[in-house]
Amino acid sequence: SSSSSSLSPETVISIVTSVSTQEKKEFLLQTCPFLKPNQIIVRSANSGVYDAQLTEALQSIQQQQQPQQQQQEEEEEAEEGKRHEGFDVIMDAIGGYTFKPNYNHLSRGGRLVTFGSSDFTPMRDTVNWPKLIWKYLR
Repeated sequence: SSSSSSLSPETVISIVTSVSTQEKKEFLLQTCPFLKPNQIIVRSANSGVYDAQLTEALQSIQQQQQPQQQQQEEEEEAEEGKRHEGFDVIMDAIGGYTFKPNYNHLSRGGRLVTFGSSDFTPMRDTVNWPKLIWKYLR
């Protein structure tokens, strides 16, 4: 049994990231096979709407879990005292207005991974951050 503070691919139940355009979502779907369409939010610039988008994504991910898998996870969570009322991992490339909604949607022991920044990102090909983050978690 692992502690609630350690995450690995075997213990990550819910992961989400957000992008600014549908084209970027399509790019992530092609280059990051571990992400499903409901795990990539084309975010709103309004923090209240973005908060609702996170809630919708979490509900969608939870509904997709197999009932048997969900029961097993609930039993393990009860043993460990861990609750899954939020995401285990949120990958955020924006910061600013997304921080509070992201933080409020983390499960206990969840990770908010902030990377990049439009002000500091080079205008040339660069690292595929979501893919790199997933490799790190593995």
